[in-house]
Amino acid sequence: MGRDLTLSDLRDILDDLAALPNVAVHLEALLSAIHIEWIKEGIEHAEKQLNEVEKKLDKREVEKARREMSLVKLLHDVLQNLGEVEKRLEDILSVMPRRYSLSNIAQSALQKARDVKRYIGSRRAFSEGDRKRSLSLLRQSRRLLRDLKSQIRYETIKLACTKARMRVQRLSPQLTHELELPKGWILRKVWARLKTRGLMGTQLLPWSALFDIGIFWDPILQLPYYPGSTVKGAVHGLFFSPELVVEAVKEALKEEVSAVEALAKSLVVLGVSNWEEDVVKPLKSSGLKHEELEELKRKVKEEVKARLRVDLLLDVGEWRWRGSVIFFDAYPDSLGENGWLLVPETITPHYKEEVKEGKMYPEFAEHRVSPTPLTFLAVERGVRFTFPLAGRSNEELDIAEELLKTALTNIGIGAKTTSGYNIFEFEEKKK
Repeated sequence: MGRDLTLSDLRDILDDLAALPNVAVHLEALLSAIHIEWIKEGIEHAEKQLNEVEKKLDKREVEKARREMSLVKLLHDVLQNLGEVEKRLEDILSVMPRRYSLSNIAQSALQKARDVKRYIGSRRAFSEGDRKRSLSLLRQSRRLLRDLKSQIRYETIKLACTKARMRVQRLSPQLTHELELPKGWILRKVWARLKTRGLMGTQLLPWSALFDIGIFWDPILQLPYYPGSTVKGAVHGLFFSPELVVEAVKEALKEEVSAVEALAKSLVVLGVSNWEEDVVKPLKSSGLKHEELEELKRKVKEEVKARLRVDLLLDVGEWRWRGSVIFFDAYPDSLGENGWLLVPETITPHYKEEVKEGKMYPEFAEHRVSPTPLTFLAVERGVRFTFPLAGRSNEELDIAEELLKTALTNIGIGAKTTSGYNIFEFEEKKK
C-alpha cells in the first residue's frame, strides 16, 4: 500500500538529482528554501499543539473533566497532542544536519516533550501536583521551541551574509563581463552605489519563508538583484515630476529642447503599455494642461513612427509600444560598508491600515497602536550595482542613462523608498 511522500524522501530525490551538473546549483537553492519553509511550519505546528495541551491542562478544565468523569479522555487527547509534537520535532531533526548547532536545541525541545508525555502517561491518579508538574515541563519545551525559532533566524542571517559576501568577491569578474547582444545593438553600463540600505521585493522566497520581508534573490548566482522591470518602473515614476524628465533629457542631449519634445523623446526610449495610466495620469497630477497633453500625443506619434517605424492608431486605442532601450537586471559587483553585502535589519510599524469597501484607510488611533517588529535582510550601504542598458543609438542610451541617474538619486528604486531605502549615488566611471 502506498504512503505519503515525506520531506526526507524529497531530500533523497533532490540529493540524487543534484549529482547532475546542470541542475545542481538550482536544486541547492530549492532545497534550502524547502528546508527553511518546512522547518518553520513544523515549529509553528508544534507550538500550536503545545498551546492546545496547556489549555486542556488548565485547572478549571481538569476539574470539569473530573466532575463529568471524562478525565481519562482528556488525558488521552493530551497524549495525542504531545505525540504530534514529538513527531514534528523528530521530522525537523531528520532534515537538520547533525553538526548544525541548532540540532541541540531541537533535541532538547523533543526530550522535554517526551518527558511530559511519559510523565502524564505514568500517572494513575492525575492530582493537582501532577498537573502543575506537567505544565512546568510543557512550558520548558515551548521556551526551547521559541529559542529554536530565534536561533534559526540568527544562524540564517549569519550564514546568508557570509555566503553572499564570498560570492560577490568570487563572481565580481563574471558579473561585469560584456553581454552578448544581437548585431546593431550597443551596450551601456552604469555604476551606482547605495547611499542608503537596499531592499528589493517584499514577499519572495526563500527569505520570506523565514523573515517577515523577502528579497529578490537569484537562485543561480545566489545574490540579491534589482529586476530590469523594477529599474524601468523607477524611471517611469519620474513622470510624476516631469521637470526632472525634461532636465535629464536636456543634460543627455547637451542642448535646449522644449518640455513637450523632451517628454516625447523619453517616452520613445521607455515605451508605453497604457497611455492613460503611464502618461496622462502622472502628468495631469503634476499640473500639465490638456493642450500640452494633445501636443505631446502628436509629438510622440512622430517620434515613434520615425524611430521605431510603428504607426500608432489613436482612433482605435492602440496607443502602446515597446521602448527603444532595454533595461537589464542590476547585480552587485562590490561589497559595502565594513565589507558586507547583506546585513540584518528591523523596522517596527506602529499603525495598520484598514480595508473598507475595497479602499485602504490608515488607522492612527493611539489606543489601537500595535508596534510590530519586522526582521529581514537588507543590502548594505555602499554596495555598488551594475545597471546594464542596451539600445540601437548612443542618443537613446544617453537619454536612458540620464533618466536612470535622475530616478535612482531622486526617487529611488523598488520597495520602501519613502522609508529611506534604495537611494543611490552615481560613479562617473567604474573604479
